[in-house]
Amino acid sequence: LRGKTIMALQLDAKGKLWIASDGGGLQSMQLGGPPRVVPEALPGGSSTELINDLRADAKGRLWVAGEGG
Repeated sequence: LRGKTIMALQLDAKGKLWIASDGGGLQSMQLGGPPRVVPEALPGGSSTELINDLRADAKGRLWVAGEGG
């Protein structure tokens, strides 16, 4: 797991745990399988960006509040 601090967690309908971190960007882990954390690319963001918060809407879309917008 990258980053200094976990800022937020969000579980989606497909069993993927999304992890927002301070300095580690957005990461994910598929639950029910081997424990493997994967860094996720953000449009216009960086892999070391501060991610403040995560939210899923009624359509299952993930909204990410990051340092860059």
